[in-house]
Amino acid sequence: MKTIFFFFTLIALVLGLVGCASAPYSPPPDDPRYLPPSPGEQVLGQVEVTVPLFTSQNGPPSALGHNAAIQNLIREANRQFESRALVLRDVNLTLITRRSSTVGDFLASATVVSLSGLPSTGSSTQSSSVATARGIEGSLERATENAMRNVPERSRIAIVNVAAPDRSLADFIAGDLEIHILGLGYRVIDRTELDRIRAEQQFQLAGEVDDATAVSIGRLAGAEYILTARIDGEGTLRRLRLRVLETQTAELIGVSAESY
Repeated sequence: MKTIFFFFTLIALVLGLVGCASAPYSPPPDDPRYLPPSPGEQVLGQVEVTVPLFTSQNGPPSALGHNAAIQNLIREANRQFESRALVLRDVNLTLITRRSSTVGDFLASATVVSLSGLPSTGSSTQSSSVATARGIEGSLERATENAMRNVPERSRIAIVNVAAPDRSLADFIAGDLEIHILGLGYRVIDRTELDRIRAEQQFQLAGEVDDATAVSIGRLAGAEYILTARIDGEGTLRRLRLRVLETQTAELIGVSAESY
């Protein structure tokens, strides 16, 4: 009886995990990544990648699929335009072929916009995010070096959480952190793998996570250390804060804060 109970429990768990990974996802209507470029924005060009993504049973990509597609598009944009100061607009995902009921091959495309060319006019939220991204690059580099000071070289690092005013800025910060951490001689866990673990373990895919959850995600991903980032304050009183924790002990071994 115990064996039968365990068997059916295992089946239920697997079905639950697949359902979490393949639930349909609709981007918020005000997410700037899915909107066309605004008038005055400096368009660098277009990027396209073909990627296998988690889907719903009806075809649309899941939240996990959207996150993976955007990360692949950002990498391709950085490769093509050799610039970290960029954001995506008009993201579109088109199903090419279906591999299974929960995975399909998608053509992901986006318009690439330069942060240095973004106008200062427009909505207050967008203007604030643009100004933040423009001024944060130097602070990111200094904060990363200070936070990672006690981490042994070649350690595996997972950037588990970035809390920022909007998703475009969070993507920008996460991408820049990857570049700086790799430049310091560390290895970085792919963010697509982190999103897969979040979905399988039913952790939230967006928003802030507590230290215990962040450490659990990092440990499951095989990271030795995790890094979290957040933006505090508003207006001219913004501050970037980074924290580094060891995944086996959850010990806080590095912190840094930079105004910008």
